[in-house]
Amino acid sequence: MKYRASIIVKDPKYLGNKWFSDDPLVIRDNQNACYIALRDVLSKNGIDLATEDVNKPEDSDLVIRLDVSRDGYRKRQHQKSYLFLIEPPVVNKYNWDRKYHSGYDRVFTWNDSLVDGKNYFLLRLAYKLRFDGSIGDIHRKKLCSMIIGYKFSRGASELYSERLAAINWFTRNHPEDFEYYGEGWPSYLFPYFGTRMAGLFPVLESRMPKSILERIFPKNTGYRGRAASKSHVLNRFKFSICYENMHSVPGLITEKIFDSFSAGCVPVYLGASNVAELIPAGCFIDRRGFKNYGELYKFMTRMEDRTYLNYLNNIEYFIHSNAAKVFSADHFANTLARYILEDIC
Repeated sequence: MKYRASIIVKDPKYLGNKWFSDDPLVIRDNQNACYIALRDVLSKNGIDLATEDVNKPEDSDLVIRLDVSRDGYRKRQHQKSYLFLIEPPVVNKYNWDRKYHSGYDRVFTWNDSLVDGKNYFLLRLAYKLRFDGSIGDIHRKKLCSMIIGYKFSRGASELYSERLAAINWFTRNHPEDFEYYGEGWPSYLFPYFGTRMAGLFPVLESRMPKSILERIFPKNTGYRGRAASKSHVLNRFKFSICYENMHSVPGLITEKIFDSFSAGCVPVYLGASNVAELIPAGCFIDRRGFKNYGELYKFMTRMEDRTYLNYLNNIEYFIHSNAAKVFSADHFANTLARYILEDIC
């Protein structure tokens, strides 16, 4: 290879080039498809891309860092360096502090409000786009699901508490129509199930005897554990609640809505302020259009079959349209590779 490139992923479980693995046991549901595609495109152009333990940053011609780190790494002379801002402020507040962006040749972001074509360049979060046409009998599907890990935050515009609100409402009012999956959720329904108390639940569960927990708190029957495959879970439901980590940020559209699309499941979405400019409104249910979960529940349960199937038709059409290409793994790879090749050639 003519050039060596290092991608800094920071997470030890993805070192040894596991970041590029197509094994679902390593990275679930091909969520790294855009990086596999990027590695292939760069390889065809004489650039060997590997994780930071294989191609060490200090020995590489170019470095790609995923999210800001405060470790103070500085690029070497004649080295090209790129930063891709992935996590929103409620997850990584340093990502959006511009003082940590200096020293990079280009900063890539999904945040439309930052893009200026000089220092900040648009790059959507991208995935392997697909639609499961074998949706089966919709009358045999359960109503609603959610797949999300147990997280909480007190940051501005966070949506962790809204996810908890959805779980609370469905669990208390219509447990027969709702299941949720993910890592780390409590096994019991503690009182005040919200972000203010959320950090205490794992402590309570780990320290209190099970016999006492069972006497005081009801069992969290809606929780089904970790989803080994998101698509296999979501394919069994008509709707899924897809909330981003925060709301009112332009361009923040992550894998959550596409996981739903892939499984032939209609998403109830809340997140990016400009979602309807990027994904047709007929492909999802906009949570902002409902005053409360009671209204949303009525809307879902009273939906006619033809209306539901129209949502699925819209999703399938969108996934195969030019409008969806900006979210595709190939577009991500070709866009990033084009900038890299411009800089080194």
